[in-house]
Amino acid sequence: METTWLIQRLEKPRVTQGKLDHIAQAFCFGGGGGRLSKEAWALLSPIFSFDYMGAAEFEFGAVPEALSKMVEQREEYESFEFTVPRKKIAKPWWRLRDKATSPQLETDPAIYIFCRKGDREEVTKRIVECAADTLRLKKPTMLHYTLDPEPDRNARTVGWLELDNGFAFFTDKTMWENFCGLFCPETVGVR
Repeated sequence: METTWLIQRLEKPRVTQGKLDHIAQAFCFGGGGGRLSKEAWALLSPIFSFDYMGAAEFEFGAVPEALSKMVEQREEYESFEFTVPRKKIAKPWWRLRDKATSPQLETDPAIYIFCRKGDREEVTKRIVECAADTLRLKKPTMLHYTLDPEPDRNARTVGWLELDNGFAFFTDKTMWENFCGLFCPETVGVR
């Protein structure tokens, strides 16, 4: 596998209609629109929306290129889930600030993955590094915030698309199932 440098954060789908849908497309990548076709946007937008990453590397084709490779090589992909050990997850700032009053994670959180079969071990290793906030990236994944959310806060980021090697991972099981169903229906439910 290549070094991981770009991971696009994915959020829960936004409900937009008419002209608002076109505006959402244009600005989700910072104005470049990511060069997704209208057809691709129509397929992806019910599953997830893209978080604005604030860096040109995510614009102008990186996302469609990664998604295209995933489609072209879909026979090589599998889906599975694993749990991240709680002790490996970086402590978000509010845990450090409110040690006494902040509830701690009680279980090891689940991560749902879609990747090439031969990359399974390395992908899980890199995801654990994201959870530990130790993987050097262009922009942070914020995975540790999602795995250990601040109380009374709705975390929208629940998926990630790795652009250098073409894999995706999710904390939202429904989003993962819908993503796998779109790219490779036969992998849905395979563990």
